[in-house]
Order: sequence, then structure tokens, then C-alpha cells
Amino acid sequence: MNLIHLQAVNSTNTYAKTNLEVLQHGDVIVADIQTAGRGQKGHLWRSDVVGNIYASIVLKPLNAKPDDLPVLTQVLARAIIETLAEYDVVATMKWPNDVMVDGKKIAGILAEAVTQGLQVKGAILGFGVNIVMPQDILDSLDQPATSLDLLIGNSVDRDEYLGKVIAKFM
Repeated sequence: MNLIHLQAVNSTNTYAKTNLEVLQHGDVIVADIQTAGRGQKGHLWRSDVVGNIYASIVLKPLNAKPDDLPVLTQVLARAIIETLAEYDVVATMKWPNDVMVDGKKIAGILAEAVTQGLQVKGAILGFGVNIVMPQDILDSLDQPATSLDLLIGNSVDRDEYLGKVIAKFM
């Protein structure tokens, strides 16, 4: 695994798709901020607060099909949920791509396939996790949301949390 750290990018998924030819299986792109973060169905993902996770994992499966993406999303959600449990936070997956704590969104996943005909050239699993999010920003979102620091009353190192998720996923 190669970690590619960007200070700012439009979207880690867009970066991964644009650079797919040179990226390797298992590469992880992480940004301090995204200027055009997005979620499922084009929804905006608020990603301008430094300290949260805005990342994408590049997968270059040899025999994958686009129908395999929901399974990959579930595996990544499970890794996020298991890592939250290490901080004594109980989370659940809300199908198809959200991780929730007490009815509030703490993480989201955006899986995208890069195809050529019927063959998958690569899969990109973008995900965001609210590690540190001020309450006033959470209150301004279009759905109930929370962050890890608010849940546990402590700050959490983004890179440490990200490393745990990646280790569980890979």
C-alpha cells in the first residue's frame, strides 16, 4: 500500500480515476480537504474541515464485475465500524453506503467502478469519516450527523484512525 497525501483536491475519487493508470492496487489517496467532495447520487459531502478523513482506496481487481461494488462497500463499512468500536462507539451500516451512530451519520462511502466494456479496470472506494467536526457545522448539514471527537469527548488522530481502517479492510 502506498499512501498519497494531498493537501487539497477536488475529490479523492476523481483524483484516483484520473490517475488510475499509474496508481497501484491498494494505493490510498487522502486529502486534508476536498473542494468538491461528493456522496451517493451527487450529494455534497462536506469536506473542508481539516482533521477528518477524506480518502479513496484504489482496487485493481483482475476478474471483478461492477456488481461486486456493493460487497466492497460492505467490507469497508465493516472496517470503519470495527475501528469505531475500538473507541467504544457502537455504529451500524445503513444500506447502501452510510455508517450511523444513534441515527446520525458519521461516515459515508462512494464506490465507483472504472470500466472498459464489460471489464472492470479498477474500483475506487471513496470514504469520509467525521473525526473532528464542530457542532455548528454539523447543525448546518442537511441530515443528522456526528463526529468521533464529539462522541468520545477527546480528539483523535486522523492518520491513526485511517491506518486502522485500512489495515482492517486490506
